[in-house]
Amino acid sequence: MRRFGFRKKLTAAISMILLTLSVVPAQTAKAAYTSEALADASAIDVPVQFRQNDARNMLAMINELRTNPEKAWALTESGAKRNYSGLKALSYDYTLEEIAMQRAVEAAVRWDHLRPSGNYVFALLTEKGYRCSVGENLAAGSANAANAFNVLCEENKNYAGQGHRRNMLSDKYTAVGIGHVIVNGTHYWAQVFGGLNLQPTATPANNNDCIVTVQGSNGYFKNIILEAASNSVTMAAGSSLGLPAVSARFAHSAIWPSGSMKISPCISWTSSNPSVAQVQGNNIVSGKAGSAVITGTMMGGNVRIDVTVTGVQGGAETPKPAKATGFRARSHTLGVTIEWNPVPNADGYIIYSRVGNSGSFSYKYVVTKTNFTDLKASADSWNFYMVFPYTFNEKGSRVVNTQSDYVYGKMVRK
Repeated sequence: MRRFGFRKKLTAAISMILLTLSVVPAQTAKAAYTSEALADASAIDVPVQFRQNDARNMLAMINELRTNPEKAWALTESGAKRNYSGLKALSYDYTLEEIAMQRAVEAAVRWDHLRPSGNYVFALLTEKGYRCSVGENLAAGSANAANAFNVLCEENKNYAGQGHRRNMLSDKYTAVGIGHVIVNGTHYWAQVFGGLNLQPTATPANNNDCIVTVQGSNGYFKNIILEAASNSVTMAAGSSLGLPAVSARFAHSAIWPSGSMKISPCISWTSSNPSVAQVQGNNIVSGKAGSAVITGTMMGGNVRIDVTVTGVQGGAETPKPAKATGFRARSHTLGVTIEWNPVPNADGYIIYSRVGNSGSFSYKYVVTKTNFTDLKASADSWNFYMVFPYTFNEKGSRVVNTQSDYVYGKMVRK
């Protein structure tokens, strides 16, 4: 178990805080903020959906892990299996739940145990009176308690990768609170453990949609770095094309929204050659054939999109969509889920796969969304996947980008 001894100057009590980060990649995290909040350097308003009925379902899963002799194990540094015995079930602490809910929201803004305010999470706990052993597990991307719990169980990880599991099996903890929120379509989970239970009296589960204000340290929400899903587009003269999705990162690698519908109202766009191409609303509108550079600026950050306009409308071939990027794979007991970044102007995606390290990829499925779950994935060999974006031309035929990276995963055995 990784001890949170992050500075020698901290007291022994603080050094007992046990914290581990989720295995789910931080780049899956997304958050949405109001344009008014962007002008405030010390706070942002985050629209969230609390789902505490589902969060509380995880308590029974944690206690089954702790009290079932066949499940209560973790690996030692040498790779041997250590069996835990005599662990008691955790009680549910409704103050720890409030803290976990807050931390789940903050994780959508800053994927770290360091809070956006610049303080470590223990400060939030000591404010509530928890002067005892405390710990935190974070996860993102799982839509329900069972899937999130399976991720945090880390059965197929080595010692270094089982920090969450050891937290759930620690005899230092007697209570837990769990938070589940949805921010901009992404699910965030937080387990907060304590060595005592300050609030065992049940409170109604919060399943509301609301705005949560997240405080940041001075200047934390300034100096944005803008990034476009595609930095170059080709279009016919006299046509209109949706802006590539633009994402942004605050200073200190905080995560901010992706998707042109949320970003573009906050961005000021200029064109090097307005007679060739310029931005109108959420679209790039082309004029005559030629080239132009469209630049977006917001709060000190900027993004560049090179636009090439060819021929006359209807007279040029339909360009291939860009190559898919940002592949991610998540293995679970139902199969393997793959995800990738949206490709501007793609009408859909063709998925090819193979099982094992040799052989040819074969056609698997066609989807219009940017994720796919292979329910027939092998648990014995690695499953490899390639994704080819396509768009329809004027005749209704698919124009396919035949370039693809690959991603792989293996189904987790039940």
